[in-house]
Order: sequence, then C-alpha cells, then structure tokens
Amino acid sequence: MSKTEKFLDFLEYLAKNEKFCINELSYKLDVSVKTIQRYKKELEERLQIKFESHKKGCYIVLNPQKIRDILFNPDEMKAVRKLVEILVLLEGRNLEILGLDPDIINSFKNDIYYLKEYPFEELKSTHLDV
Repeated sequence: MSKTEKFLDFLEYLAKNEKFCINELSYKLDVSVKTIQRYKKELEERLQIKFESHKKGCYIVLNPQKIRDILFNPDEMKAVRKLVEILVLLEGRNLEILGLDPDIINSFKNDIYYLKEYPFEELKSTHLDV
C-alpha cells in the first residue's frame, strides 16, 4: 500500500470516527506511531483541523466536517469517473485541443483524484469501486 493510500485511509477513518488513539490507529492502518503523529500534525497545520486530547495518546476531532468536505462522496466519485472515461474516449488531438496531455489522461483509467482541495489535490488513490 502506498503512502498516499495510507494517508487516505487515515482521513477516511477520521471522517467516520471522530475519536482515535494513536497506538490503536497505527496498528489498524499498519503504519508507525510517528506516522500517525505526522499525519495529525499535517492536518493541524495545513487544514486547521482541531484535535482535543481525550486521554493519553487519544484525540477527538473537533471539526470533522472539514475532513469530510475534502473527500469526494460516492456521487462525486461517480461523476469524476465518468469524466475520466469521457476524456479517455476523446484521446489524442482532441485532448490536446483542450490543453490536456493524452498520456496523463490515459494513466487515469485506473487512478482517480480522491481529494478536492489544496494541499492534497495532487494525491491519488488507486481504483475505487463506487
């Protein structure tokens, strides 16, 4: 599993479960405790996600909607998939007319952007079943 997929798993977990303990979550996601701490710090610094210490090593997400807002919901995911399929069908020079690189679009056949806003819009998750 890639670093991006692990980070996305972390975000999805927080979107569904507003409480977490670093040790348990690191085990569940198969990453180190330091990695979970780094993910938490990134969310605090870049997205102003607020956490409250619940007990030693455990936290509550105070503004979980902010996390949910950057993740595509299933309907949005379907729309993105459809757009990618259309772009793949256009191929070649039609894509170039639109200012798109056909090689990049074709590489998205199985990869879909999963997050909606800076600084994470460049992250991709492998093929998602929606």
